[in-house]
Amino acid sequence: MKNGSSDRNLWQPSKSFNLFLINQYLCQNKSLQKFWQKWQKD
Repeated sequence: MKNGSSDRNLWQPSKSFNLFLINQYLCQNKSLQKFWQKWQKD
């Protein structure tokens, strides 16, 4: 994740945890990683 330290400050703890769960889910679903990366750029 690029700029992880700066992006982390924009999220509340609860949302950070949700993103962690989403990231773990995507690690098991490689086909969704492109969507995840594209969403992060927006």
